[in-house]
This record gives sequence, structure tokens and C-alpha cells, in this order.
Amino acid sequence: MDNLKKHITRNCDIKTIAFFYQNKDTLRLIHELMSLDCYQQFVLVTVDENLYQETMHSCNAFVGKTEVLRFSDLADLCVDALVFDAGIALDALLQTNIKIRYLFGCIEQDSISYFTIWEHYRSKASKIVIERKNANEKLECLVWDGTEEDVELSVIFPVYKV
Repeated sequence: MDNLKKHITRNCDIKTIAFFYQNKDTLRLIHELMSLDCYQQFVLVTVDENLYQETMHSCNAFVGKTEVLRFSDLADLCVDALVFDAGIALDALLQTNIKIRYLFGCIEQDSISYFTIWEHYRSKASKIVIERKNANEKLECLVWDGTEEDVELSVIFPVYKV
């Protein structure tokens, strides 16, 4: 998550951030970002009831700057950035009708692919950063900066007549 923090803090036009999270480590990142004065609002979303209660308790110092929601209470949301951690159910994330400009997240090695997330959010986000650890525990990172022009990805298979 430290790598994601660098990407988040580099974008000065981010004022509102939504976090979809399941890991307590992500709560540390949230607190670090909350202590910075450049962000106006945080929307914290989790499905775990214990983590929800812990978040409610630990974010008391940031009243007025935070909104804590259960995933089931999530309505249409419009924020500058969406950050998700590896514990979140990614198919549920793909079902949300959230409007964003930036997407930052972590995925597990055996979960949904980079491409699926990129394909879903490329028309909504101008920047996508997704990291995961591969089989060798090395960090892989997809960084995509959207462009104004349509870009089509294609795969070419050579075919030989034998």
C-alpha cells in the first residue's frame, strides 16, 4: 500500500477519496492520508462488521471529513478517487455505479485480472494503478494514464500455412 500512497499523493487535484477495504493495514493508510490537509472528504466502505465498528471508533477525530458506510448501504457515489485493497470482493466492486477520475488498488494473485478491472473502469477513470504480488512475492504494478483518443488493444497470432 505504500506504493499506492505515492501514486495517490502525486495527484494534487484529488479532494474526495472513497476506500473499499477489508484489511486493517488499509486503515493505517487511511489515517495517514486523513492527517494531510489536501483532502476534503473520505468515504470509507467495508463489509466486515467488526472493521466497520473499529473504523467508526478510530475516525472520531476526523468528524466532518469522513463518512463511514457499509457496502450494503452504498448508493451512487461520485468521488475523485477510489482506492480498494486486496480483501475486497472485486465482482461486487465492478457492480457499483461509482463515478471516479482515479482508481488505485491491490489485487491478490489468484483473483480477478488487471484487464477485467481496466476494461470496466477505463471509460470512467483517467488514471488506473493496480498492484499485486506475483508467485515470487515480487510486486507487479499496472499504471495506466488514460488518453483522449480511443485506444484499442489487440493480440496478433501468427498463422503459418504448412
